[in-house]
Amino acid sequence: MATNTLTEHQIEVVRNCLVAAIEGPFFEDWEFHTLIGIDRLELKEILEKWPATDSRDENAARNVMGNLLGYPHGQDGALLRYVSGGRTEIESVFETWSHTQDSRAL
Repeated sequence: MATNTLTEHQIEVVRNCLVAAIEGPFFEDWEFHTLIGIDRLELKEILEKWPATDSRDENAARNVMGNLLGYPHGQDGALLRYVSGGRTEIESVFETWSHTQDSRAL
């Protein structure tokens, strides 16, 4: 699991991103599956077992983070209610996790 390379703080940031995607105003129901790759209920199931995940779960979590950063939701203020460091903190964890995943693929 790639989550094994994350610190406790980074795992908590990812968890907060999952909560934001599930509860927050960022993604409409009709496009949720297209953006994240799974539906909201499936993401809730991942959250319940986080960080005990498989590769499919981790892919969904990375999709959440990527879309919180890149999708034009226009809700950066609301994002701070879920992740105290906002976009900057999400981006830092996302990049660290992505680089870890990239190096494992080599």
